[in-house]
Amino acid sequence: MALLDAFADGSCGAPDFAHGWWEARRASQANGERVQGALGDLFDQVFMILEDYEVDPAFAEPGDLDDAGLKAAVRAAWEAFRASEDRHRADARRGRGPSSAG
Repeated sequence: MALLDAFADGSCGAPDFAHGWWEARRASQANGERVQGALGDLFDQVFMILEDYEVDPAFAEPGDLDDAGLKAAVRAAWEAFRASEDRHRADARRGRGPSSAG
């Protein structure tokens, strides 16, 4: 989560983000960690975004994201996740969990 924040706020560059994400994902899987729910969906979305990014521009293919495109896509996914989490917390405070009728 800190890596997503750092990338979104500009304190981490695209290549460092990509390397850090892959490293963290490998370590997480090696430790048997399985992320589910909305957070798992976010992580899967970021994984798919990174599939369209090449760290070394010399190996980029047509249609691959550049650094700015990667940042925009990841930031949009991260902000959508945080907005969704904020809505869930607000609903919980009002006693309106996911199973309650509107």
